Amino acid sequence: MPGRLKKSSEEQQVDETRNLALIEEVRKYPALYDPSDAEYKDDNKKQPVWTSIAKESGFGDGKRIFNYFYFI
Repeated sequence: MPGRLKKSSEEQQVDETRNLALIEEVRKYPALYDPSDAEYKDDNKKQPVWTSIAKESGFGDGKRIFNYFYFI
């Protein structure tokens, strides 16, 4: 693609490490991904969890991390 820079292998490694850490953190909260969990459909319970994960991961807010996680 014109104008798009290719990431170095070091940058790709950092992205992969960050993604794996994020996946491991989300795995601790089945309500975020498991439809059989009783709280899966309760956005009021899930939003604070996304916000907490975002703060720990340096994403800033829950909506941003949710969108990032969705596209991993």
